[in-house]
Amino acid sequence: MKEKVFHFINENERFEKFIYFLIIFNILLIILESIAELKALFGNLFYVLELFSVIIFSIEYLLRIWTADLDKGRLNFIKSPMGIIDLIAILPFYLPL
Repeated sequence: MKEKVFHFINENERFEKFIYFLIIFNILLIILESIAELKALFGNLFYVLELFSVIIFSIEYLLRIWTADLDKGRLNFIKSPMGIIDLIAILPFYLPL
């Protein structure tokens, strides 16, 4: 099971494209949310979309940690630039909790 997950998150072009799309979509959402009128109108929708994204990014991060021992090891992934960027991307959502 772990090997299948590893190959899916690391070698599946559709998954990569989905993650890239989600990143770009989130950048667009942040820009739109910075416009007070749009935030007033669509604030709840922005929150739901952010929540969806954070859940997806969190699952991806945890799966990468879980499967990292099949590559270079968990600690190496966590300390890698990609691991740090992934953590920085989701951490602000969890800090207020």
